[in-house]
Amino acid sequence: MLEPLLAAEDDVCPDTLISYWRVRCTSADVDGDGHGDAIYLVPLAPARGPAPHPAAVLVRRSAEGGIERFPRVGEADASIIGIAVFSVTDRTGDGQPEISYLVNSCGARGCASRLEIQGWDGTAWRDIGPADGGIDNVEGVSVLGEGASTVFTLEGGKLDAPGAGPPRGAAFHYGLHGSRYVLQATDWDEPEYLYHAIADADLLFEQQGAFAAAIDAYRAAIDNPDLKDWKAEVLPGRAAELPTGRGQLVGYALFRIAVATAALGQDAALAIDAVIAQSEEPIFAYAAEAFRRGYSDVGTIRAGCLEVTRYLTSANAPAYLAEVFDYGYANPRKSPTDICPL
Repeated sequence: MLEPLLAAEDDVCPDTLISYWRVRCTSADVDGDGHGDAIYLVPLAPARGPAPHPAAVLVRRSAEGGIERFPRVGEADASIIGIAVFSVTDRTGDGQPEISYLVNSCGARGCASRLEIQGWDGTAWRDIGPADGGIDNVEGVSVLGEGASTVFTLEGGKLDAPGAGPPRGAAFHYGLHGSRYVLQATDWDEPEYLYHAIADADLLFEQQGAFAAAIDAYRAAIDNPDLKDWKAEVLPGRAAELPTGRGQLVGYALFRIAVATAALGQDAALAIDAVIAQSEEPIFAYAAEAFRRGYSDVGTIRAGCLEVTRYLTSANAPAYLAEVFDYGYANPRKSPTDICPL
């Protein structure tokens, strides 16, 4: 019933398509031959698969007459979010319109939405959208700018699936770089869990010249009682003699403060003492002792970190450290070489 309506050349978007089929339709010269082409976002029956609001993007080029279908893999998104992304306009600045839409791929951990931007290169369609797996559980979108200055923002990323770890959303900003759209920036939501606050401080620690800011961020995380302990939520029966997730992360943060203090050229003796005296997690107290030994003997941060890495790669330390930083598959674990990388 739908094909005759799509094939009608005298009216690209008849009322029946809109009122009965809820099709989104437009006309533009997407192949650059000087003639208008018809582009449709067509909702499909939900029974086709697990993706909510499944759809197909159909294109009828005037030069060909037949119907071409996108995406090649997965289902287009006909929800309010998907409709907000669906457009046929110039996204590269070359004056020729591209077709933008969201594609959903769903599984046990939820649905991931990826941005596809189809452009005609003169002989074939080419997707200039991000070459990634998409964003999990997208909750909002925005499209700002035009031409080569267009920025697509997808808000989401939270995984509530078993084993994923503490969830945290973000705004992912995609812009044109060279010949395709890439992830240009990520703005994380304010942390609800101590783990993520420590991860934010880690990013500062890894920036050249940001050690003072990193120390402030680690201390702010340690001193914030409202940040949740994820391991206490998932392991409420944890044995009393074992360090809590909070205790482990605080020990790690105290250790990083000591290293950052030394990296600033300041006397790190008191900061190292604080790790040994206050850490509930012995592995970081031992790491602080190793750092002091290497740092005192040679007088360089590098020597201190080499001693730390030597300790953390010995015996059972790597496996234990992996457990300390096991915060689900959505959050990466740290290796022994990550703890003191200077």
